[in-house]
Amino acid sequence: MANLMTTASYITPRTTLQKVILLGGCCALFAGCSTLGLSGPPPKTVAGRACPKVGFVPDATQITQFRDGPGRDLTDIVARAGLLDFRGQCDYDDEGVTVSFNLFIGAERGPAFKGTEPAHLPYFVAITAPDGEIVAKQEFSAAIDFKDAARGGTAESLEQRIPLPKGKDARAYTVMAGFQLSRDQLAYNRLVGDKGPK
Repeated sequence: MANLMTTASYITPRTTLQKVILLGGCCALFAGCSTLGLSGPPPKTVAGRACPKVGFVPDATQITQFRDGPGRDLTDIVARAGLLDFRGQCDYDDEGVTVSFNLFIGAERGPAFKGTEPAHLPYFVAITAPDGEIVAKQEFSAAIDFKDAARGGTAESLEQRIPLPKGKDARAYTVMAGFQLSRDQLAYNRLVGDKGPK
């Protein structure tokens, strides 16, 4: 996948994509996960300069994939996934800051899941400037291989670069993540909220 580059910043996948099986039922599959909505602690301050804030985009922390057709009940679900955590660190140099982070995704297969192919979950990472303008956005796809398990997960390793004037820090910038949803999937998330599929 080509790197996204703008005059302000860019995001790239790191060379190693670490796959993990998330324990504890993937936070009981999203129920009670404190990191849904916003992530945990922001990256640490480096040499007196703060790292960008990190967080999740509201209404885009979950994705439900249905089989083709009009059905939208439990038996029609192919896969369901949630963003569980978003953690990283940053490193400054004379030209800006590089933020390296892992995005943790947990998933479960639904009754309509067929075959042995992995579930592919589209997500994005965006960078917003101090004025709230989106200065970079990159879409990715996470592959969840359930094998013989009902649940699985991945840690997506990513890196972003924000050019800055010398001596400035990136505390007013924000790195946001969310699933890349269709209009129907967004409407479904807003309908069910944190209650999950019915």
